[in-house]
Amino acid sequence: MLGSHPFVDLRLYRNLGFVVASLAAFLFDAAFNRANFVVALMRQQAFHFTLGQAGLILAPGAIVMGLVGVVAGCLADRLEPRVPIFLGLFLQALAMYALG
Repeated sequence: MLGSHPFVDLRLYRNLGFVVASLAAFLFDAAFNRANFVVALMRQQAFHFTLGQAGLILAPGAIVMGLVGVVAGCLADRLEPRVPIFLGLFLQALAMYALG
């Protein structure tokens, strides 16, 4: 939809850094969502959980991720950009370590 105030100003895509960051975010989100999908399937197939049981097990993590995303957005608006980026990178590495 075209409007007077688009969600993302398309002129941003002239900046190579923005394009690289957009691609990296897209690939990260795609990989993360695929991993969550595979974990749900594994719980159903390997552990013989029902769809509802697998969903209830994964729901708290999804809720926390959603809340942390809102908090991270507020921090990004108030702090110098490098601080939330490095904090998010550290927390992501910690979460992946804990998941492993």
